Amino acid sequence: MKLFNRDRGPRPALAVVAAAALLLAACGDTSEEAAEPGSTSAPQDTKRTGPAAPRPQAEFLSLTGVSTSVDLDAGTAKILADNKVRVGPVEPATASTSGGTTTVSFPISEGYVAVYPTSVPSYIRGTFSHTGGLKFTAGGKSLELTDFIVNPGNSTLTATVEGGSAAMVMDLDGTNVKVTKDAQGQTRLDGTVAKLSATGAEALNKFFNVSLFKQGIPLGVVHVVLTGTAPPAAK
Repeated sequence: MKLFNRDRGPRPALAVVAAAALLLAACGDTSEEAAEPGSTSAPQDTKRTGPAAPRPQAEFLSLTGVSTSVDLDAGTAKILADNKVRVGPVEPATASTSGGTTTVSFPISEGYVAVYPTSVPSYIRGTFSHTGGLKFTAGGKSLELTDFIVNPGNSTLTATVEGGSAAMVMDLDGTNVKVTKDAQGQTRLDGTVAKLSATGAEALNKFFNVSLFKQGIPLGVVHVVLTGTAPPAAK
């Protein structure tokens, strides 16, 4: 599945679980073979006949930062507050508010990203993981989601739930993602939209014994800042 394929329509994604989370930034198959779900390393190239594949505009075999952040949707934030659901970051993730917008940021720990020309289908590809997470509190109960992994191959965000098993909690729509370089030479991916998925909504409703969370509730707009080591051929 192509996370940043501009031809695909919006997909539901995890909203309140998402109420601060992210997502994302990559999309689809890798240049030669798909990354395995949960993998944060670059796939190995394999030889094949036929026309040569287009070269990435920017490629990182080893990401060293920086972060994925989400500007929370004001409507979703109000729904959470009205229903006395508190969402906070799990360190080293951070949260800040400016101009009435709350932003939650998650440090990128490792991964791989390749950015191809925009004429190439699924032109953003890769997979990367984060440290920190989110803590949801309501009705005297708390649920932590940590160690977020973005898998562009299936357009989902996987998280570890309460230190136990991993679950796919969010879908991402990169239809309007923009790729730029900032003054520091870091690659920016802005405009992906995260929404509450059916799986995420069901999990939250079951844990908190409510019916508040619905599929399609928007989390917010995602911003990813990437830096890392490029392969020798790209330097």
